Amino acid sequence: MNIVESIQKAREGGLSDEKILEEIARQNPQKKEAFEKAKREGFSSAQILNEMIEQNSKEEKEESPPRRRTVEMEAPVQDEDGTRPRPQEEKVVPGNIPPRPTEESKLWVRIFITLGLVTLTSFALTILYRTFFIPTLEPISPQVIEKEVRIPKAEPPLLELYPEKDDVQRFAISIKEEYLMNLRRILREERGGEIIRLIIEDQREEVRESRVATLYDFFSAFNIEYPEEFFEKISENFTLLVYTKETPSALGFITSFDKDDREGVEWTVMRPWEETMEEDFLGFFEFWGEDIEVTEEDFNSEDYYGDRSRSDSIRYREGEENIGIYYSLMDDSLIFATSKEAIKEIIDRYHKFKEF
Repeated sequence: MNIVESIQKAREGGLSDEKILEEIARQNPQKKEAFEKAKREGFSSAQILNEMIEQNSKEEKEESPPRRRTVEMEAPVQDEDGTRPRPQEEKVVPGNIPPRPTEESKLWVRIFITLGLVTLTSFALTILYRTFFIPTLEPISPQVIEKEVRIPKAEPPLLELYPEKDDVQRFAISIKEEYLMNLRRILREERGGEIIRLIIEDQREEVRESRVATLYDFFSAFNIEYPEEFFEKISENFTLLVYTKETPSALGFITSFDKDDREGVEWTVMRPWEETMEEDFLGFFEFWGEDIEVTEEDFNSEDYYGDRSRSDSIRYREGEENIGIYYSLMDDSLIFATSKEAIKEIIDRYHKFKEF
């Protein structure tokens, strides 16, 4: 029962408008202040109730009743013989009908359907491809590969070494850069003046089997240029040495040639090489951090006797910091060193070696 019906029923029951208004205010305390304000403005209880009835009626008219599915029933229809009524037919009046989908929504539906079909097709094709075209791989068990490593044998040294004070060091290289790295390490070590023989095992990939590095490898490591006929007359086998009495230690080597060809080695190989030797050894002196002047002057020469009656000629070109090019030709050997003191020591050791 709404408020209009309640007011009308109360009036029909004989209640005064003042009592009705008081009862409404009692049941709805939030409206009491509005009623009192209206009375102060001169409105009577009857006017206030009539205004409430009028406003409530307007609100009910403004509210649109919900659309409902209604069923219209027709009167019973009998069969032709009039004995049995037919079932009544229902007429359905549509209620809230959803709006038709827009073109954009239809497009997105098509896109999602297409993507779904493409995904399913790709998945199916992947399964078929893996099933029929990719062979089944057998599990691989680890295998131990044994490789024989041959330790190359070094040639005997070409000079006298003293086991009680000298040393032999052997190291292997797998890349070219390791050649100079190991040399730099050994040259920086402080020693007591002995000679160290270096044996370098070449184990680079381009080398078929491990071998002892040769004089050719020594020149290649330092990018030293040499005459074309050099190795036609001089052996690639050599003895590489470190003389540790100086700081930094000096480097030297000794190699051999045919004794009957000594004059040819000196005048067709070494003396002509002196014209370009400073320039050819630039990479070697860069390793030492040394500068050497490139000139057209002849090499200096010094006769060294040692404790012998016959002298040996030392040909040399000095650098700026006690590092230079020093070489000497023996009867069947070429001796090279980076300092004068080192080459003299090697010459003495060479002659002692030849005495036995």
